[in-house]
Amino acid sequence: MSQRELTAAKEFAAKQHSDYLDSLESFKFLFPLSEETKHEILELDLSSLINAQKILKYKATEILCSYVDKALEVNKEINAVISFFPEAFEAAKDLDNLCEEKKKTMALFGIPFSVKQNFFMKGYASNLGFIRDWNKVSEDTCSFVKLLEHHGGIPFCFTNVPQGLISYVCSNPLYGTTENPKRKGFTPGGSSGGEAALLAGNGSPFGIGSDLAGSLRIPASMCGVVSLKPMQSRIVALNAHRGMPGKSGLVLAYGFFTKSADEQLTLWQIIMGDDYYHTQVPLSIPGPMKFYDYEEFKKTKLTVGYYESCGFINPVPSNKRMVTETIGKLREAGYNVVPFELPNGNELARMVFNAVLSDNGQFLYDMYRGDLADAYLTKFVTLLGIPTVAKRIGSFALKNVSEQFSVMASCGTADTTSLRLNQAAIEELGISLTQQFVDKQIDFLVCPQFPIPSIPHQFPSELGAAAVDTALWNLVDCPAGIVTLDKVNQKDIEELADYNKDRFNFLLNKIVEASKDTLGNPIGVQVVSPPYGEAKCLLAMKLIEELWNVHE
Repeated sequence: MSQRELTAAKEFAAKQHSDYLDSLESFKFLFPLSEETKHEILELDLSSLINAQKILKYKATEILCSYVDKALEVNKEINAVISFFPEAFEAAKDLDNLCEEKKKTMALFGIPFSVKQNFFMKGYASNLGFIRDWNKVSEDTCSFVKLLEHHGGIPFCFTNVPQGLISYVCSNPLYGTTENPKRKGFTPGGSSGGEAALLAGNGSPFGIGSDLAGSLRIPASMCGVVSLKPMQSRIVALNAHRGMPGKSGLVLAYGFFTKSADEQLTLWQIIMGDDYYHTQVPLSIPGPMKFYDYEEFKKTKLTVGYYESCGFINPVPSNKRMVTETIGKLREAGYNVVPFELPNGNELARMVFNAVLSDNGQFLYDMYRGDLADAYLTKFVTLLGIPTVAKRIGSFALKNVSEQFSVMASCGTADTTSLRLNQAAIEELGISLTQQFVDKQIDFLVCPQFPIPSIPHQFPSELGAAAVDTALWNLVDCPAGIVTLDKVNQKDIEELADYNKDRFNFLLNKIVEASKDTLGNPIGVQVVSPPYGEAKCLLAMKLIEELWNVHE
């Protein structure tokens, strides 16, 4: 792609933003907002805002302008928003013009939300940071966005993503790099990094994203917010980039970013409280979803499974501590705690990376070929172009230097037989793990959120191996959520000295290097439930937050 096209794209984005600011000023002139009202709205958490709207306390125009102002302020520091939607002004005005009876049927009346750029928005380009697609606008809006509009929500901005979605450094040549609001110079995660960053910076009441190998959970863990990856069929989104088209073995799911498990629960109760979405997208599971009383749930003699490592890459001390201490709190609260067994970590990793490279990496290679790769992704893109024979030789040579890199170099299904065998292995894994929930009567599982906390932008492209912890639960299609509970402390940093027993393993050395300056970064745990167990997973997340006194 030529520099001329990149310049044209950036000039268009600048003009679009300038026009938006003009529209905002005109709108504010017609619908003035007092600083007192704005402050009041922005001080409310999502649950309180939803409750306020049950009695129509605020106009849709007031809430929208409050969050637009905040998002503009935050975005100067973190670069999470790539475009604002002027159509939101008209949507807010139309909502305010509805009769009171109609307004009260909308659980999200007037509440704005941010949209990850892989969701199509009519009239806007979902280009995933590729220069060649900078002006390729969508003809229709994503069905998930339409669902939230049906409940009175207002999509008000597009958020940044890693180029091509296949990374947890949130950067691309078109829109630049998104910063973590908790720590400048550190990644917010990906691929829904812009969403998590904007929410963590208080620039949005809630956001929506997707998850193919951890793209909801990784940003939630790194930005200190909360998210749930449901089962694939719970919400099937039409008109959205899927990340990896076709059936590779990794299932794609859609969900929310919020600041608490209780807010997650509220949103899921709203959208899954009836059968409306199934009537619009029949591929989705029919509603309503069954929910449970929280007080009754926590009084139940629950059995909690756990593991401290997936066996491929051990979590650094801070992230391992989260599992150990959370299990300790659950045990102290009187719940039954049992170990959860995983197969060999290298075999798990092979299933994950063979699924990512289900066509031997051809789709990914073609996606980046002929376009300008982001500076933080050049190493990854270079690796995609290495011939299969060279990778296999490299795998053998790396065996005694870094077992993890050796495994990764051996992956990629180059023929239909190896593709079928990997899919068969994934099916057996799903049967084995879900049956363990039954055999041990496990209600939910606590495990590492990710092997590492948020790290500086330059490291994720070299540490893609870390995604096995999250991608595992895409392989077997189990609901899995992230709750943030604590921060990296000094003792965690000091214990990094003992993390890598094999001083020659350069991947583990790189993890230590990336993690040595993470003091104060958010950390938590991943919570997993059996298939169709989203409602109980959300209650388990809420219970864990309560045991940690997160919101007190």
